[in-house]
Amino acid sequence: MTPRVVQLLSGAGPYDAITNQALAWQRMLASDGIEGEVMAAQLDPVLDGAVRRIDALAARARPDDLLVIHYSAHAPALERALELPGRKLLVYHNITPPQYLWEHEPYVAMMCALGRERLAGFAGRVDAAVAPSQFSARDLEAAGFHGVRVDRRLYEFDRARLVPGADRPDRHSGPTVVFVGRLSHNKRQDRLVKAFALYQAAHEPDARLVLPGSPGSGTYGAYLVRLAEEAGARNVELPGALPQERLNAIYAGADAFVCLSEHEGFCIPLLEALHFGLPVIARRAAAVPEVLGDAGVLLDDPDLGTVAEAMDLCVRGPVLRTELRERGERRLAEFTPERTHEAVRALVRA
Repeated sequence: MTPRVVQLLSGAGPYDAITNQALAWQRMLASDGIEGEVMAAQLDPVLDGAVRRIDALAARARPDDLLVIHYSAHAPALERALELPGRKLLVYHNITPPQYLWEHEPYVAMMCALGRERLAGFAGRVDAAVAPSQFSARDLEAAGFHGVRVDRRLYEFDRARLVPGADRPDRHSGPTVVFVGRLSHNKRQDRLVKAFALYQAAHEPDARLVLPGSPGSGTYGAYLVRLAEEAGARNVELPGALPQERLNAIYAGADAFVCLSEHEGFCIPLLEALHFGLPVIARRAAAVPEVLGDAGVLLDDPDLGTVAEAMDLCVRGPVLRTELRERGERRLAEFTPERTHEAVRALVRA
């Protein structure tokens, strides 16, 4: 019987990055003749059969299966999978520390706290563990994992998906600053709103700030709306989670990408911004420097005034924009689908 790769997720949805990566892995392995399934503890019915419910795992599991546990949140079903026969690989996508979330998303904070606490229970019970950044690997090591692998190529970055919609850029009368990510306090959209208000006041009164991303179930989105009013920032848009085509149009019409996140396990939107040739301004924190390399403006001390001035330099400086665009293209050469396929194939074979 041919060994299979069965990937297990805590939850799956159409706009979920981890779901999309698991499905990409499944396609890659299928091209190598390796059968597989993707299963999740919680499942959005919109996926329409692409992902199965994890309840079926025990009945469908084979002794020679490789179980790939994508760990990004607590789910009792993932722990039960440890009892099944077969080899097990844990892929750690990082979990946000709960202190960022208690104020605006207490339930999510509780689940994150539980997820980080229960991570230690997987140490010594899986055959291998891998993370996409040294930053994330440190969580695994702190939880008792040994021999953690680190490979930045784990996430498929297919530039072809960034084409639809890009030919119809979403432009504004003034410069557009963008950051893409779930509305969450660890991503510090609040600091970006304040810095943007300073940028508007000092340089571009008609500038626009667009913050696509799921508002989740908490109050952080409403807080950002109030904060923009209090800071005097105008033209601040929070369009929610967007389909890729709409998101591409926003990227194509933007002038700069600003990331002030304090906690990121990887951050694929950084690569998306580079694809669109956007100058990237980012806080030197978490996994951001590992992803961005020398292709952006990294700030060690993201004072709000400094961020505002960096926005102006990146929007108005043609020499700087050209240099960053060239560096961005060189950086993206490290994140091709072929390299991801190579990395996934090597993990499975090992």
